[in-house]
Amino acid sequence: MKGISARIDRLGVTLIVQTQDVAGVSSYIETLVYGAGRLIHSRKMQIPASRSGAGPTRLDKLLADAHQSVLDDIAAGRLDGRLREPGR
Repeated sequence: MKGISARIDRLGVTLIVQTQDVAGVSSYIETLVYGAGRLIHSRKMQIPASRSGAGPTRLDKLLADAHQSVLDDIAAGRLDGRLREPGR
C-alpha cells in the first residue's frame, strides 16, 4: 500500500493528513485528516481506470493530487469548523 503523510498546524491544532492507495475489489485513494485525537475529515476518490492501467507513475500522481487537494482545503480554511471540539 502506497501512501503520503503530512503534519501541519492550523488554528493551534496539529493535523495529521494521510493519503493512501486502498487496493481491493473497489480500488480507491483515501485521505484521512486527524486533529485533536479524532478523525475530522475523510475523502475517497475512485481510481478512474483499472488497476492494470494505473502504473506506478500514474498512481503516484493521483496520490499526490488527492493529498494536495485536502492540504489546499485546509489552507483555505474549508475544514476550520471541524477543528473545534463540539460544545466549544
